[in-house]
Amino acid sequence: MSFANATTTPVRFGAFVFDPKRRLLRRDDAEIALPPRVLGVLELLLARAGDVVARQELIDTVWKEAFVTDTSLAEAVSYLRQALGDDSQAPTYIQTVHRRGYRFVAPVSELAATAAGLSQLPEAAETEAPRSIDPPGEPVRPSIANELVPWSIAILSFLTALSAVWLATKDEPVARPIVKIPIELGRDKQFDKRAPALALSPSGGRVAWSACVSQHCRLYLRDLESLGERAIPFTDGAAAPFFSPNGLWIGFFADGKLKKVSLQGGSPVTITDASQPYGAVWTPNGAIVFAASLAGGLLQVSDQGGDVEVLTSPSAEHGEIRHVFPSLMPDGGGILFTVVTSPIEGIPGRLAVLPYAGSRPATSWRTLLEGAELGRAVGREYLAFVRDADVHAVAMDPIRQVPIGAEHVIEGFVTSPHMAVSENGALAVAGLSFVEQVAPPPVWSWSSAPDQTTSIVSIERQPSLSPDGTRVVGVDGESRPDVWVVDVQRGTSTRLTYSAPNASPVWSADGANVFYATRRSGAYEMWSRPAVGGEEHRILARSGRHLFPGTASNGELAYTETGGDSRSDIGILRLSDPGSASLVVHTPFDETAPALSADGRFLAYQSDESGRWEVSVLRLADGKRLPISKDGGTRPLWTRNGRTLYFHASDALMAIPFPSDGELAGSPVIVVPRLNRAIGVGGRPDGAVLLYRPDTGHDRSDFAVLTLEWVRDLRRLVTPSVPATPR
Repeated sequence: MSFANATTTPVRFGAFVFDPKRRLLRRDDAEIALPPRVLGVLELLLARAGDVVARQELIDTVWKEAFVTDTSLAEAVSYLRQALGDDSQAPTYIQTVHRRGYRFVAPVSELAATAAGLSQLPEAAETEAPRSIDPPGEPVRPSIANELVPWSIAILSFLTALSAVWLATKDEPVARPIVKIPIELGRDKQFDKRAPALALSPSGGRVAWSACVSQHCRLYLRDLESLGERAIPFTDGAAAPFFSPNGLWIGFFADGKLKKVSLQGGSPVTITDASQPYGAVWTPNGAIVFAASLAGGLLQVSDQGGDVEVLTSPSAEHGEIRHVFPSLMPDGGGILFTVVTSPIEGIPGRLAVLPYAGSRPATSWRTLLEGAELGRAVGREYLAFVRDADVHAVAMDPIRQVPIGAEHVIEGFVTSPHMAVSENGALAVAGLSFVEQVAPPPVWSWSSAPDQTTSIVSIERQPSLSPDGTRVVGVDGESRPDVWVVDVQRGTSTRLTYSAPNASPVWSADGANVFYATRRSGAYEMWSRPAVGGEEHRILARSGRHLFPGTASNGELAYTETGGDSRSDIGILRLSDPGSASLVVHTPFDETAPALSADGRFLAYQSDESGRWEVSVLRLADGKRLPISKDGGTRPLWTRNGRTLYFHASDALMAIPFPSDGELAGSPVIVVPRLNRAIGVGGRPDGAVLLYRPDTGHDRSDFAVLTLEWVRDLRRLVTPSVPATPR
């Protein structure tokens, strides 16, 4: 297969040479054999080197009329990466562009066929096998062995036939078939994006999920022995469902609480406080292990309520920010969970396991693998996990409980972290669909004219507008995000960082410098660099504590501090005095998103003290706290004159006038009623707010697939491990 825009001239990338005419890939003098489809993927990526090639375009071009899924493409890319010795987390050749496709990132140069050492390769030709010719000599004498061979074969065939008849008539249980059951929510619903929305009962006979219409979510249940699904009463606002060991109860998060409800009827029962829905698992001994903090670890409580016990505390020195999404390892011998290592949403963390012995907390945990958003054990044989919108699987050593062997892509184009696995090996995953095949560029607009877009070079994450409204700073990159500055009018971009993971870039009050968090060894520290490039300086670091810049104003910098057993707190640093850093909001709850007013007199932030995020303002002169939002609020943002405070409430952009004395006289009003996933980036001097929506390809997550007996299909694709010999 060849493509119209592909060259027939051999090309070189790294240590490899690819000849499109002969469809040969070589490294030095060695040919690397690749299947035809894998060669097709390589050929198209090379022909479009530097550009993002959409998944659907790859499938339509390489597989043409064949009906395949994204899994086939993911397997081909995985095979190609292994052949090239590439790493998906730090790609040298093939980069995964989240939810869009793949990009060939290595330099590609054309070269003559003779220079490539390919012109002298012989064309493939069919040759006739040489015939065997007996040399002259002694005549061949009959052998008794030759006489007995035909009889031996006949007798063996008869015995084989008898065995087949006996096996056919023997009464053995018939293996249950592998069955795929679709779960379609309908166009008005989507799976809840706050946390893992799918849950399977231990037997795999029931599936539950959290689905939302706009911002209103509740739980639904499907029993595989009956038709259709039903809404579970009294579960408005519910997130992250999980089953009890007997499958008769469902636990969930709602209203800042951890709750449970009987599937036989009745009202939900509150178990304990839980502000953030970061997942839970119900253990056979009647305990619930859960995660509920922006900057905390795993907690444990009895399913009857009572005192909460801390099981883990994130280690800032090892780059850990929070522990989330717990699940049981085989036989209940450990808790599998995700270690979040970046404050940037969508950056994969790592999977770890905590030895677990009932109510006694372990003292340490160990890492199983890097680069995963969610993981689940599949019996004692496998570990399944989500990475880059694909479900991967790897064999597990059942004795040591460690992954062994190569990873394999099993399912493609899934919505993370929506994956659930039952004890008997059933799998449920939510799929991701697009209204448009290829996602268009991101959309930037101003709140004063939300329908009129402006062209800005894409910044994938954490964008922030400069004080004069002419530049945007943000981070871009998957495994190691870097800080970039973009000129709004010219569309040009400047890279500011080149090493270590970076996050949370913000502007200085005069727009001359950019503050950001970076992690080089240990916890995240706050650094500064001129916006036009130049030498960087460390501003503040604390042993065992993460520091993330918030906003700068009037010679001060507000920041978020996390680490250890405490939650997320807010501090203020006087930039002229590094020793002046001190916490100004320090409570048993999570506080984040600090925003200083232009005159430095007021600090806006969001807190989950009420059980959900709400926006408040701290009057720094006297420490008075002023509640702003009433029905939920996030992302506070000041206008440049400090007289208006914006914030997000559900899918709307709100604003409230703010007098200089801080005595509020009005209530928040709606500025933009439907943001459609856009976020406020910053305000211009004239009061308009820059809005950013990541892309205009309206991705939806409104269907899922439940696969019964999935573990049998998994065994065909991934060889089970051989138990290690105990030492």
